[in-house]
Amino acid sequence: MGTKEDLWNDASAELQVMRCSVEKSSAHSDEYSVVSRFPRNCRRLVQSLPGNRHCVDCDAANPEWASVTYGCLLCLKCSGRHRSYGVAISTVRSIHMDHWTYSQILCMLEGGNTQLKAFYHRHHMSSIVEKRYLTKASSFYRSHLQAHARELAKSGPYPGRDVVRHQRQKTSAKRSSKSADASPKPSCGQEQSPQESTSGSPAAVVSAL
Repeated sequence: MGTKEDLWNDASAELQVMRCSVEKSSAHSDEYSVVSRFPRNCRRLVQSLPGNRHCVDCDAANPEWASVTYGCLLCLKCSGRHRSYGVAISTVRSIHMDHWTYSQILCMLEGGNTQLKAFYHRHHMSSIVEKRYLTKASSFYRSHLQAHARELAKSGPYPGRDVVRHQRQKTSAKRSSKSADASPKPSCGQEQSPQESTSGSPAAVVSAL
């Protein structure tokens, strides 16, 4: 069995093949017309993400279905419930049988069950499994994940989850520093408003919805 680095190298090669196919077809169509089965090593990489060995909603072992919208893995039973929400809320795909676009695979690589569960836990939605996907917080999560994946798809070869997070942390720190320097300091005894204190933090924005 190879190492995690070997798995990433193999998955990276598969992603590069898909990306080149997108670029070659871009003169005639868009990326959404370029589809393929989920590449084997990319699938193994997604399955190795924290929490992805169990269904995000019921904890059933070895889920083989996915909500592309949230970048999470689901069991067969829960995938049926997600289908009932409609594609505007949750788009369901099989990680073995269905065809995927490059951006959809990036959603899965940048998502993950533990990440989504942590998001719902922060917003006190861990126990309302069936209703939480219909909330404004879920709308925020899915729209930002989709936008993030589209941005990655256009920015060049995918550098990997850890690299992407490191880059975003550096960018966020720089923005926060500039924002702090530019903002007027509250006078003694003056309380900051929630808008002033969030500094654009996604978690803070969602908690206010």
